[in-house]
Amino acid sequence: LLAAGMAHEIGAPLAGIIGYSGILTEELAADAEKSDYLRRISADAGRIDRLVRDLLNYARPVKPEIERIDVKEFLEDLFAMLERQGLFKRLESELKIDESLPTLYLDRHQLMQVLMNLVMNAKDAMPDGGKLMIFACCGERDSVVISVADSGEGILPENMENIFEPFFTTKEPGKGTGLGLAISARLVETFGGRIVVASEHGCGTKFSLILPGVAE
Repeated sequence: LLAAGMAHEIGAPLAGIIGYSGILTEELAADAEKSDYLRRISADAGRIDRLVRDLLNYARPVKPEIERIDVKEFLEDLFAMLERQGLFKRLESELKIDESLPTLYLDRHQLMQVLMNLVMNAKDAMPDGGKLMIFACCGERDSVVISVADSGEGILPENMENIFEPFFTTKEPGKGTGLGLAISARLVETFGGRIVVASEHGCGTKFSLILPGVAE
């Protein structure tokens, strides 16, 4: 409750900073130096805004709206959307889905949020290009395993035990809030599932969601 209250108190004036800086940017477009200052203000305010929204998501999770999800259709739509948005630019991408997967019953938007976070992390792990793979297969007891893998540098062994901790990040300052994986892990737990990671430094990383399914 304290974190949610703080996020709300920060968010209100922050919206004003972002709005007014946008107005000034337009009015001072001819002044290169002042425009650069305003660009920096807007960028920093945007990072704070992302942190506030992530903090709210972590402190006060939204009640899930359960619906039936066909995994193959869902992942194909997600993959097509990522391609349209250019997120696979300079990357080799692959989608592989096993036939006859169990059906999922969970919140579609929350599952999308988790997978988008994993995909963005995978992309960030390969700044010079590489291979990003999304695949789904049947697990034990009618579970569905959805994995996102990259061919990046991998995670150092000393960081593995901390990656799901709130505010832990290995990204450069300003590049991440350190809440994405913590939020994802919490959401997956609300699905009745779990998230696991396999990584070897220098050989890439794979995050897998193990989700309870229903055979139909």
